[in-house]
Amino acid sequence: MKLSIPGLLPNTGYAVQVRTNENGDPSEWSPVFKFTTIDDTILPKTPTNVTWTYDTQGFHASWDEVTQNTDNSNCKIDRYGVELTHSGVTKIVQVQPETGGTVNFELPLQRAQVIFSTQTIGTILMRVRAVNASGNKSAWSAQL
Repeated sequence: MKLSIPGLLPNTGYAVQVRTNENGDPSEWSPVFKFTTIDDTILPKTPTNVTWTYDTQGFHASWDEVTQNTDNSNCKIDRYGVELTHSGVTKIVQVQPETGGTVNFELPLQRAQVIFSTQTIGTILMRVRAVNASGNKSAWSAQL
């Protein structure tokens, strides 16, 4: 017999019992089977199709939603880390995942001024990586 239980957390202990139900007549419960899920060490894929543009309102980024690990298994992204670099100062902001194919990140000019503690914002370099629920981080995208 094979049993699949979706939604289990990595490195977590569980106890399972099963029984059959044939024609409305349930069997006795099986003995308790205890197990611990393995620790998730598979990295998510790196975000792709990353864009980074600027207009008078601020900076705008987008990238394709990451849905797979590096081994091509499906994954659930917990957050994205966006690294912003301005005049040698680097800050990382967290972006919540979106579903539907594309993730968008907006950095209004006023927020950039606060993040970098300056009124003068010129070039800001950006790159992004995906982080899954186990904390596994993808490689960084190319810096734009």
